[in-house]
Amino acid sequence: MTKILVTVADPELLEELQESVPACAVACLGADGLDGAEAADFYFIDWLLEDMSGIEICRPLRLAPETAGRHITMVLDSADSNVQ
Repeated sequence: MTKILVTVADPELLEELQESVPACAVACLGADGLDGAEAADFYFIDWLLEDMSGIEICRPLRLAPETAGRHITMVLDSADSNVQ
């Protein structure tokens, strides 16, 4: 089964994702829940998180042999577009 990991900064969005995403997806708030990230096939990472940036999450994923070839998509919420 394909596993998808989604990180989000918004607790309300996290709740919506947990109710609506398929069983193969794992949604987590910020960097919480990344302990099982090695098992994911696809990553959707929020660019702007409370506890760290999405780039800080991507670096170790790209460096680790288990996750180096996995697909990572950086996501910028439309509410984040006004951040400077």
